[in-house]
Amino acid sequence: MAREGESNGTPDAEPALDFRQVFEEAPALLLVVRADAPRFTIVAATDAYCNATLTRRAEILGRPLFEVFPDDPSDPTPTGTSQLRRSLERVLHSGAPDTMALQRYPVRRQDGTFETRYWAPVNLLLSDPRGRIQFLVHRVEDVTAFIDAREAAAQSSDRAGELQVQLERLDAEVYARTQDLLDAKRELEVRADELELFAARIAHDIKNPIATLGLRLEVLERRAALDPASLASVRQMGEQVERMGGLVDGLLAFARSGARPAPGVRTELRDAVHGALSDLRPGADQAHVELRAEAIPEIEVACAPGVLASVLTNLVRNAVDALQGVPPERRLVEVRARRDEARVHVEVEDSGPGIPKELHADIFRPYVRGPGPSASGLGLGLATVKRLVEAHGGDVGVRSEPGRGTAFWVDLPVSRDPG
Repeated sequence: MAREGESNGTPDAEPALDFRQVFEEAPALLLVVRADAPRFTIVAATDAYCNATLTRRAEILGRPLFEVFPDDPSDPTPTGTSQLRRSLERVLHSGAPDTMALQRYPVRRQDGTFETRYWAPVNLLLSDPRGRIQFLVHRVEDVTAFIDAREAAAQSSDRAGELQVQLERLDAEVYARTQDLLDAKRELEVRADELELFAARIAHDIKNPIATLGLRLEVLERRAALDPASLASVRQMGEQVERMGGLVDGLLAFARSGARPAPGVRTELRDAVHGALSDLRPGADQAHVELRAEAIPEIEVACAPGVLASVLTNLVRNAVDALQGVPPERRLVEVRARRDEARVHVEVEDSGPGIPKELHADIFRPYVRGPGPSASGLGLGLATVKRLVEAHGGDVGVRSEPGRGTAFWVDLPVSRDPG
């Protein structure tokens, strides 16, 4: 038996630290979501965050972020969800924290009505030891009192001194966050310049083998004794190589123009449609997909040839991929177009399974893929279409019902320059 004052050799074990409890009881307003865009599933929240947003933790965990925090349906010009979604996507793509400007984002009360709130948000990544992105942290400060103070200052002079202190504090916050945004803007401009140089190098490396292949096909066509079928195949390959060169030229010119089309560019729509279908027909035939074009009007679109080819090719290829699970006798992709005053409306429709309505709003976002067996690749094709079309002053959209196929459409301005 150990004597009084002696140790028995067994140190007291320290109590285990409950990190979840520490996080949840932290005084900061923190929300953690999975990096599963566009869902952004909620996985953790502090008590302070739940109190500030009028939510209960048990009711929001496991749910999509924008299902729990939707826009106020009575607001004619809501910006809360769109601004927050863009910030989270910037963090995913850049890996850097994103400091948002002060944001008006109402929260929903338990009775379903909405209460106006103003926030100062910052979003950042959480990665595992291997650097793989797993979660995003959404940190906010509730600055509603400051905004309310500014509005009250215009209506009352009784609290001028107190309100002035609050307003100065808010002005300092606005200035600091504006500087953060300006720094981010400058960084994006530098990255855009670097991307343009990278695109130029890649285009140069691609155009060299394309040019060499084109020359060899010309020599083969002139000198080789080919039967009519082989000669036709060689000529078709030559046309495809020529279109590939035009595609690279158009996209490079687009990148160099700072995401704006060069003045006066125009492309004949009918030629572009038939060219895209011709390029994709071998793969479509192999997949037992019928490609069909209705009577395409002779219209010149205010768009570079390579850019229009990229838009059409991405839409048709996307439609072909959507038919993988459809019986072969029902696999059809149809392109149609019509003029609507100063614009041309082009649709690419497939006979596939359709797209659920809840995906319509996100289908043009980067890295978003449709459901079903065709959901392969990186999910950049439709995002590329949207960026190109909108840069040319056009619009994009989708019309689809489950079981009734899908039609993606683009509206582009008609060229006003004489051909």
